[in-house]
Amino acid sequence: MAKLIGWDGWVKVAAFATAFTAVSALWFTGQSLRANQNQYALSEQGQIADRFGKAIEHLGSTTIDIRLGGIYSLERVAHDSPADHPTVYEVLTAFVRTHSPLTPCAAPEPGTHTGSALPIDIQAAVAVIGRRETSHDGPNPIDLKASRLTGVDLATAPLDRANLTAADLTGGRPD
Repeated sequence: MAKLIGWDGWVKVAAFATAFTAVSALWFTGQSLRANQNQYALSEQGQIADRFGKAIEHLGSTTIDIRLGGIYSLERVAHDSPADHPTVYEVLTAFVRTHSPLTPCAAPEPGTHTGSALPIDIQAAVAVIGRRETSHDGPNPIDLKASRLTGVDLATAPLDRANLTAADLTGGRPD
C-alpha cells in the first residue's frame, strides 16, 4: 500500500485527468453553443414566419393604411430573410396582378388614389418591387403580366428578367 501511495506516476495520472476534464468541458461547451445557435435560428425563423403571416393578413385588409403596412412589412421580411425573398416578391407581384388587372374592375376605394391612375397601394407595391435586392430573386422572374401599371415610374426598377407581357405601362415616367 505504501508503494502505491508513493508511486511517481500519480502526477501523470492527475495531469491526464485534468487534461481529459478540460477537453470534456470544451466539448460540452461547444455542444451547448451549437444547441443555442440552433435554437436561436429556429426562433428567428418562427418570428419571420409570424411577420410574414401578419403582413399577408394586412394585404387583405379593406383599409388602405393597413394594406400599405403589409406591403412595407413584406419588404422588411425580404430584407431580413434572403431565403424568403423570392416568396415575398411572388406575393407582391400577385397582389399587383390581382388588384390592378388590365380588365376593367370595380371603382376604387375612396381616398386611395393620388394624381396617378393607380391606387396608392399598387404604387407602393411596385415601388417595393423596384427596390428589391435582385441577387436574391431566385429562378423565377418578377411576374407583372397583364397588369395595369399606368403612370408608374419603372425607369430605375431592375426588371430585366421581368415578365411584363401585356402589361399596360402607359404614361410611365422615364428618366
